Amino acid sequence: MAASEMLARIKEGMRVLDSTGERVGTIEEVFLGTDSDEAEAYTAARGGPDSSGMVPDAADSGAIGGDLPDVLRRRLLTHGYIKIDTGILDNHFATADQVAGVSDDEVRLNVPKDELIH
Repeated sequence: MAASEMLARIKEGMRVLDSTGERVGTIEEVFLGTDSDEAEAYTAARGGPDSSGMVPDAADSGAIGGDLPDVLRRRLLTHGYIKIDTGILDNHFATADQVAGVSDDEVRLNVPKDELIH
């Protein structure tokens, strides 16, 4: 299954486990990315991209974190990501290619928690 297809199956509130089976947190936000068909539908539903081609609520809301390097921020917005609420001040982000599988109520990652973006 393609990474964008897996992201499309993820819903807010799902439990997230890393590659070791350790609970990371719960899904707070899913962004499909701007290079997939699903992302085009998502973008249209959110009011379309702004003049720079970015989806306003994802690119401008600060959801990704203002201290990330631009290259990493662009990668997340282009290819998609999940934002994980860890229950502490520091949220984590997983890229689409770090998602190993999705079940009814759970997202499994293919990397350990300490390799996630935070």
